[in-house]
Amino acid sequence: AQKPVVCKMNGSAMGGGLGLVAACTFAVAPADAKLGTPEVDVGLFPMMIMAVLARLMPRRRLLQMMLLGEKLSAEEALAVGLVNRVVPPGELDAATNELVTKLASQSPTALRLGLRAFAEQDDMDLAAALPLLRGKLGEILGTDDAREGLLAFFEKRAPRWSGS
Repeated sequence: AQKPVVCKMNGSAMGGGLGLVAACTFAVAPADAKLGTPEVDVGLFPMMIMAVLARLMPRRRLLQMMLLGEKLSAEEALAVGLVNRVVPPGELDAATNELVTKLASQSPTALRLGLRAFAEQDDMDLAAALPLLRGKLGEILGTDDAREGLLAFFEKRAPRWSGS
């Protein structure tokens, strides 16, 4: 992804819905939400979302959820990394808007290049990732947004991003 994707869960997420939550960059959940993989209860298995879930959750906890068809509370989902934040249901819109506003205030160039680099190094071992990321650092240092961000920092003012 070249842009962060924010999930505002308006209720619970099971099976494929949980896969959509897991595929997002950020997920904000209401405190009363449930998240789970109940497919095994009807003789199926969460095959298509398993790979995405395995990148977020600890292995044993994921296997437990999938093999037993468990539904996690929002707080349990937070503890295992399925969501970023849990808020009272009445605060869901405000919390999501706060996150989106913060993201929108960042350099679009930095977000784009950072997400691209994160995806490229995601399955690499450290020895392969470090040289790749060193090159990516050089790439981002050459952008207009990096120059503007550093200048704004030294001038003690808010940056004005150009997106390039």
